[in-house]
Formats: sequence, structure tokens, C-alpha cells
Amino acid sequence: MIPPRRLRVFTAVLALLLVGYAATATAVWQSRSWHEDGPLAYTAPALPGTGAAETACRARPDDLDIAGEAATVKIVGGPVDGAPYLACYGQDGTGDVTGVVVLAAPQLTPVTDHQILKDGGAWHWVALVDSPAELVLAGLLVALLAVAFHRYHRRHRSARRGDTILALTGIGLLVIWALPGGTRSLKAHLALRTVLVWTAVAVAVLDLAVLDARDGVGLTVAGFLTATLLFGELGGRRLARFDATSRPA
Repeated sequence: MIPPRRLRVFTAVLALLLVGYAATATAVWQSRSWHEDGPLAYTAPALPGTGAAETACRARPDDLDIAGEAATVKIVGGPVDGAPYLACYGQDGTGDVTGVVVLAAPQLTPVTDHQILKDGGAWHWVALVDSPAELVLAGLLVALLAVAFHRYHRRHRSARRGDTILALTGIGLLVIWALPGGTRSLKAHLALRTVLVWTAVAVAVLDLAVLDARDGVGLTVAGFLTATLLFGELGGRRLARFDATSRPA
């Protein structure tokens, strides 16, 4: 059996990660380095007669995320840190924003400096985490990961390596559930393992995107999700090994 003291330490660290996330997320949101309003914000008045700018923006369809000429583009602009800029917002048929491209005027060259988007008010539309609601959702994911790892390692089941690899394909997991043999607890263990592995892959993709953006709010979310995954896996594996060695032969 897993010694109760080790299990309490594991549980306490997972709880501290959740508390730490709540405190850090609140602090970084209050001190975020970007503005909601500004000359490049979507809420700014649209500029007339900007055909050349729209052409330059439509040349970057991946950033605008628009499909075809039917999609509309709203263009706003003004000075940011003493220099003129334009922001093109792609809109779908319902008027929802699909993406934004910021251009330096009058050259109409794309802007890659994230601080310009933050100072001008456009960052809200490209940020990976742009609202308190998304911070709360990320906190719930941290909590769910903590609970999942606690359950996974506390009720550890030994599975064959082949079954584990097969389960990770998703379809293989369905096959394992359909075939006779194996207990329901072992199959549930494989299912939880599959979810945790693919969650780790998704968080790794998020980490790469956040590192490119270098935004404190996004870094906080990605950092705590990654920390929970790493501690839940490595710390839990230590518990599982201890459990295996302490069982009678």
C-alpha cells in the first residue's frame, strides 16, 4: 500500500499548485501589459478609403482567418508610441472577429513587435488568454489534472506495454474495452492514462505558442498546467514504485 504520509505530501503539493495558480493568475491579470482600448482596438472607429491596406491584409489570410472575398475586413488605425499603424480585423458572416493583422503605415508592412499590439489595443484579439473567464477555465483544468493524477496513481494498475501503446491511439482503447479479458478497473486506468497523455501533448503545443508570444498571462496558464503535469507524473510515479515494492509477494 502507498504510505499515508507520502500520499498526503503528494496531495498537498497538488493543492499548493492550485492555490499558487489562483494567486499568480489574479496578480498577472491585474498587472497585464496590454490595453483593452486604443487606436488599434476593434472598438475604434473604422477608417474610410483604405483599399490598399485591405489588400495588404488579405494577403495574410492565415492571420485574418477569413475565407473568400465574402468575409469583411474592418480597418482602424492611429499613432502608437508616435508612429502610425493600421489594424485590419477579419469578420465572418455574423460579424465575429476571426483574426487581426497590424500594419505599419504608410509602408503597409506587417508588424511583428507584440508590444505595438499591446500598446495599441489589438493584443486582446490575438492573446491566447484574454479574459478572466479563460483564467478560471484554466484553473479548473489545473484542478481536474490534480484530481486525475491523484486517482491515477493512488489506484495504480499495471498494464502491458502493448495495451498502453494501443490505448493511446484512441481507437485501440475502444478495442480494449470491447474485447473480453481484463478488469474494468484496468481498462478505466488505461482510459485515464490516454486522456493524461493527450492532455500533455496539447499543453506542449500551448507552451510553444505562449513562448513565442511572451505574454505574462499566457505564460502563467501554460506554466502551471505544465508544472501540474510534470509533478503529477513524476511525483505520482514515485508513489507507484513505492507501492509496487511494498506489496507482499
